[in-house]
Amino acid sequence: MNGTKIDRTLSRILSVFFSLPIVIVGLTVLFGPLSSSNPLPKWFIDFYGPVLLAAILGNYIALRWILSNTKILSFLISLVLIESLMIVLSLSAGINLHRDFFTASFQYILGVPAIVLFYLQTKSAPQINKSTRRIMGQAGYILAGFYTEWIMLMGYAITTRAEPRPIESIFYNLYNLTLVLILFFTSHQIKRLSFTFIEIDKSTLFINTRDISSIAGPKKILLLYEFALTPERRLRCSDIQKIMHPKTVNSNADCTLCTEENQKAAQCSQYRTTYNTVLQLKKLLEFMEIGSITSSDNRRNILTEGWKFVLFENVKMNEPLSKLDKLVPF
Repeated sequence: MNGTKIDRTLSRILSVFFSLPIVIVGLTVLFGPLSSSNPLPKWFIDFYGPVLLAAILGNYIALRWILSNTKILSFLISLVLIESLMIVLSLSAGINLHRDFFTASFQYILGVPAIVLFYLQTKSAPQINKSTRRIMGQAGYILAGFYTEWIMLMGYAITTRAEPRPIESIFYNLYNLTLVLILFFTSHQIKRLSFTFIEIDKSTLFINTRDISSIAGPKKILLLYEFALTPERRLRCSDIQKIMHPKTVNSNADCTLCTEENQKAAQCSQYRTTYNTVLQLKKLLEFMEIGSITSSDNRRNILTEGWKFVLFENVKMNEPLSKLDKLVPF
């Protein structure tokens, strides 16, 4: 099952979940332990089935339509209108039917950040840059933390019997706990989207699961792979010569004898070839916005220090398998 099918399935499941608060409260006040001590209007008792079914179906259909919007402004306006309507209905039910419906209005409010983060996770929104996504993910973590503290306080009140309606509170907090988990997961996913992920081996290069091997070319991929293998991601001229020309470099006395004292790099034809190869790799990395190749400001140190591969901020690279094999003996 590909990502699109998974997103559609999650959209259906979450649309049902975010439509539940008024139904959970309605069923709890009707059939909960204290239902007999809180008389409800006769019309609600007689027709609670169609009323609650209409509420959940209407909210579900509205949320499915909202999450299918491709324009973020249209999504936000629609979400605010629908959620405001559900909050108003819950408040009205809290005034006219039972005070527990105020809990539903609170849960609808808490669900809005999770809906927004899920939408941004599944839809393309180029106007929201990576730094904004990262901030939104961090804000989601903070909200999830506050919600968790609230649930812990309610749990403490239940265990110490300070809460007069423990059974009802448990039902409501089970929903709240699930909501926190969804908010935490969507925050994690939206923050993950603020990063660029690189996977590389000797012949392939993936950026965010997209294969760009044909664009990079085998030589640049091999060189980048070797950069990634070294502890400091640093290679010298002689190292690159061995990588790019393994059959000829050993027979070249100039390369093996080349040092800072007896050779100027600019006078070496092989160095110029190496420099051009590194420069092409640097341009590719910067074009892809994943990193760059740096060297010492003092050109006299180029033979001893070489070049270093550096990742840009918010770019992560999976360690090459060969490097992990060296670190983890079997």
